[in-house]
Amino acid sequence: MLENKKYREYVIEGQFEKIEIAHKLIDEVMQRSIKIGEGQNANVYFSVDKKRQDFCIKHLKETPGRRHYQSIDWEMRLQDKARKLGVKVPQPVLALITEDDNAFMVMETVKGKTLEEIMSGLASLPNTYNADEFWNKMEKMISKMHENNLYHRDLHLGNIMIDFQSGEPVLIDFGWAAYVPGGDDPYREINTNINHQEDFPNDDVQLKNCKRQFMGYLTRFG
Repeated sequence: MLENKKYREYVIEGQFEKIEIAHKLIDEVMQRSIKIGEGQNANVYFSVDKKRQDFCIKHLKETPGRRHYQSIDWEMRLQDKARKLGVKVPQPVLALITEDDNAFMVMETVKGKTLEEIMSGLASLPNTYNADEFWNKMEKMISKMHENNLYHRDLHLGNIMIDFQSGEPVLIDFGWAAYVPGGDDPYREINTNINHQEDFPNDDVQLKNCKRQFMGYLTRFG
């Protein structure tokens, strides 16, 4: 499929040997695949071939649900920036945009589930989960991002995963993230062209809310 289309792509340094695999996965998504996640702005798929399920693909919807949804390549760069800061995120491989505006990001598949999926009964809490360690690591990851002017701006139970093997938190979906140096308000954007102000959720407030909700769930049903 890709061989018949024009496209532009952006590859993360050190991931060039995975380009062929990534292209095959994108071809599969354009024909047949397994959906493993869905958000307001994108769906996430992986291959029907179990041999290639170590990687997944985020496919941006044709009509994203928010005005400020950024390009898939910029999202990938911010996700990789967080990874280089020591934040546990899915390792991004490449972003690709076809001539007909199909936008994809290929990244590693996290062997785990979101807190939202666990609270919804779609997955069980792994034995590796330790509440104090999990939330301390989440707080440190967000603090590290903020120290480097990087803000997630979409923290909720569906964007925090538990790695089942390690029990560690994994932060996903940088579609609303922003790099905001210079002391500006990272949670407010003003588009002067259309005189529109957009406010985003505060990371610290949202993290406290997520912890309270999940700990409350475990107290009641854990």
